[in-house]
Amino acid sequence: MILRQFGALLSEGHSGIYYTPDYIVDFRRRHFSEDWFDYFCTDDGVFVTSVRENIIDYLPLNSEIINIDNTPVEEYFQKHCYPYLTSIFDHTLKSRCYECRRSTRKRPQNISVKSTEGEIIDFSFPNGNPANYSEIKSYDVYKHRDSRPREHSHKWIDNNILYIDIAGSIGMHTVKYFQENFSALEESSGIIMDLRNCLGGNSVGYHIANIFTENDTIEQYYYIRTNTASKRATGAFVDSTHQNYGYYHNTQFELDSFISINTIEKEHRLIGKPIVILIDNNVVSASENFLIVFKKLNLATFVGRPTFGSCSQPFIFQLPGNGYAWLATQKTMITLDEEFTFIEPDYYVKLNLEDLIRGNDPIFEKGLCVINQILE
Repeated sequence: MILRQFGALLSEGHSGIYYTPDYIVDFRRRHFSEDWFDYFCTDDGVFVTSVRENIIDYLPLNSEIINIDNTPVEEYFQKHCYPYLTSIFDHTLKSRCYECRRSTRKRPQNISVKSTEGEIIDFSFPNGNPANYSEIKSYDVYKHRDSRPREHSHKWIDNNILYIDIAGSIGMHTVKYFQENFSALEESSGIIMDLRNCLGGNSVGYHIANIFTENDTIEQYYYIRTNTASKRATGAFVDSTHQNYGYYHNTQFELDSFISINTIEKEHRLIGKPIVILIDNNVVSASENFLIVFKKLNLATFVGRPTFGSCSQPFIFQLPGNGYAWLATQKTMITLDEEFTFIEPDYYVKLNLEDLIRGNDPIFEKGLCVINQILE
C-alpha cells in the first residue's frame, strides 16, 4: 500500500504500482467480505448501488452518500482513495472512486445518506462480517458495460448506420476486423464506433484512420527524456545558460516521430464518411492513441465523457515479492505544439442515477442523435 501511494505521487496515468492477479484474488477474499455496501459516482453525486441483504431496510439502495465515517464523501475519497490512484485529472479520480475497495483495508464504520425520498439516514455498521454474502441485493451499474462482447462486433441500426463495438482491447486483430468488414463500412451512411471500456493494447489507430483520410501519410510525435550520463555529470557544474544544465536536472527531451504510409488507393478510401466515436473514462492507453489520430485528422466527432489520460508508453517491470510497476517513458503529442493529456468529448454526456437504475445508455443515445444530425 505504501508503494502504491508512492507510485500515485508520480501523478501520471501510466505510472504506478500494481497488484498481481493472484494478490487481487487473495485481497478480495481476505478483505472484501467486510464490505457492507458499494457505490458509484455520477455527475450528481455518489450513490449506494449495492447493500447486504440483512441491512437493506436500513440503508436503501440508490441513496446518495453524504458522509462516510463522519467525513464528507469527497473529503473521504481525497484521504482514503485518491492518494493511491495514478492520475492528476479530477474526472479520472472520481470515475475510479470505487477502487477505494482495492486501495485500503479500512472498513467504514458509519455512513450518512439521503434516500430517494429525501430522508437523511445515519447508519452504523454492525461489528464483524456481514451475513448472506451470496445473497447481496444490488443493482449492477456495470451491467451494460460488462455485457458487451470482448470480441469486436457490429450491427446495423436505423438510417443505415453501422454500429461497431470495439470493447476489450485493440491491436492487429482490430485492423483485420476492419479489413474483413470493409464492405459494410462502405455501404453504411455513417458509422458509430464504441470505444468505451477499451483498455488499450497496441497503437493501431493510424491503420484504421487510413481508411477514412485523404492523407497519404500520418505522422505522430513524442518527446522522450534524454539521459546521457556524461552530460548530466558536467551539467552539475554549470548554470542554466549551459547546454548540459538540462541534462543534469533530467529535463532534457528529444523529439521522436513515427510516420505511417497510407497504402490504400485514394479511390478505395471512404473519405468524408460521417463517424461518431463513443468514449468514456475507461478508454485507456493505446485506445487513446487511436483517438489522437482521429482527432488530429478531424475524422470523427467524439461523444461521451473524457478519457482516462494515459497514453505515454509505460515501461513495465517486476517488483520483489511479486507485484509490478509501470513508468511512463514519453510525452505523447497530438501536434508538435499540443501535448496529449486526455481526449475531451465534443458532446459531453452526464451520468445520473435514473439512467443507472433504468439501464439506459445516454452516451449511445446522444451519439445516435449526433450522427443523425450530421446525416440530415
